[in-house]
Amino acid sequence: MIVSVSRRTDVPAFYFPWFLGRLREGRVLVRNPMNHRQIRQVLLDPEHVDGFVFWSKYPASVLEARAALEPYPYYIQYTLNGYGEEVEGGLPPLERRIQVFRSLADALGRDRVVWRYDPVCLGGRYTLSWHEETFGRLAELLEGYTGRCVISFLDMYRRMEKRSRAAGICPPGQEEMMWIGEAFSCIAVDKGILLESCAEEVSMEAFGIGKGACIDAGLLSAVAGREIVAKKDRNQRTACGCAASVDIGVYGTCRYACAYCYAGSRGAGRPPHDTDSPFLT
Repeated sequence: MIVSVSRRTDVPAFYFPWFLGRLREGRVLVRNPMNHRQIRQVLLDPEHVDGFVFWSKYPASVLEARAALEPYPYYIQYTLNGYGEEVEGGLPPLERRIQVFRSLADALGRDRVVWRYDPVCLGGRYTLSWHEETFGRLAELLEGYTGRCVISFLDMYRRMEKRSRAAGICPPGQEEMMWIGEAFSCIAVDKGILLESCAEEVSMEAFGIGKGACIDAGLLSAVAGREIVAKKDRNQRTACGCAASVDIGVYGTCRYACAYCYAGSRGAGRPPHDTDSPFLT
């Protein structure tokens, strides 16, 4: 079983003491987001967990917890964009996030820290040229610290339409996606970074950008030193290449205020959190 920590919220940034407590106890309780009466117990001991995939915009806590995580294969999907406060509210300064990225790569190895430039939004000062310049600057700063970058484009879900419009951002069209793919590909090749897309219907293989798998059983197998077999995740979008996993997060609990977030953001009336509870909320 692969455990996702988490598509639904930023556990490393905000709830890592709770997560480490769950590791010590060996279990976590997760409510079905579509039916809160349905509760699943997920066993977290090394016998049941093939590996963890952490998703975060600021996973500094992982650096301090390497001893507790040592029995488990894991890697990090680390989101680094260059947006301002009106789009990505509440994040630490970009310079600090880059330093944490580098420190994690030094500690874990560059293949275990996957850079996410995600999502690509347009509007206002966030033009195609802005993205080309920003991606190039970040790629230069991360050269040698990661071997892979995952890109995706903004999808406009109903729950975040109002916030996205207030921030002045919108999804790129197909021609704009292709322009970005070609521009990013040239930069990534120069910096030795493999580019992959996340759950995108549009093909960018002409630019050397393959369809990626954010929950990657192959990468976890390489980390573990043994084969981890997992079927395709049928609960994700058709274009998603992820392996099946169990997510232990809760929607609406992230304390960042990203205008593009499909999972709910700060100010949405988060339920209470108890570090010692088997539930996140």
